Amino acid sequence: MAVNNSGGLSITRVIFPPLPAPHGFKMSDKSWRLNPSYLPMQLLDWLSSQHPDPVWQKLAASSLKIILESAPRGFAPDWIIYEDGKGFRADDVADKKAEGGYDAIRVYMWAGMLDPDAPSRRRLLAAFAPMAKVIARLGYVPESVNIITGETSGRALSGFSSALLPFLSARGERATLKRQRDRLAVFPVGPDAYYEQVLGLFAHGWMDKRYSFTKNGGLRVWWYGGWYGACVSAASPTSARSASGSSKSAAHAAPNTSRR
Repeated sequence: MAVNNSGGLSITRVIFPPLPAPHGFKMSDKSWRLNPSYLPMQLLDWLSSQHPDPVWQKLAASSLKIILESAPRGFAPDWIIYEDGKGFRADDVADKKAEGGYDAIRVYMWAGMLDPDAPSRRRLLAAFAPMAKVIARLGYVPESVNIITGETSGRALSGFSSALLPFLSARGERATLKRQRDRLAVFPVGPDAYYEQVLGLFAHGWMDKRYSFTKNGGLRVWWYGGWYGACVSAASPTSARSASGSSKSAAHAAPNTSRR
């Protein structure tokens, strides 16, 4: 695999996931603007496990390449440019070029929520270790990081601390995790801060064991006192009614849902 000397990003060939919209993502016949946070591996793993067509396996593998190879220094970008035959390069369209912030924060969150046996979990948690180190050094989540130089700027809103909880927990960063929880206790997310609240909904729901994902990306939810689900892929209407009917007997095993 060659290296793009202009930006430090690797050259590879990828199979693109469906673009989010007909305009704004295809730059030319040979270049595209991509957002790695639109590629939670749980979703790609589930699709590839449910469909026999090998294109889905290739799509999942290519999505993982996009996530990993767009972060040469271990910091996810908000946006990245891919050029056929040249590989990835830093985004030159965004207002803040080559930076990861308000979009990229979701990349770390999705990675932290992967099942311990998920095929991409170990690689992603290791690849983004530099972000965990930066948070440990600063004591807070930076508002943005230059993905090429690693230079940070700003102090992120409290919602970023929420989003990073699964990632820090999955990596076993106990001291850093505690520090971000303490920060949230002192500076809680405001009730009208929509995006921060959404990040917190995902992150705290996972931390409080309200839901989780299977090895293949299926969704497990705590519903009426019992675990069932996995994206309803294996659950027939009969099995769903059975799970609901047995929920009371499983209620004693309900997780602690208090906010940590």
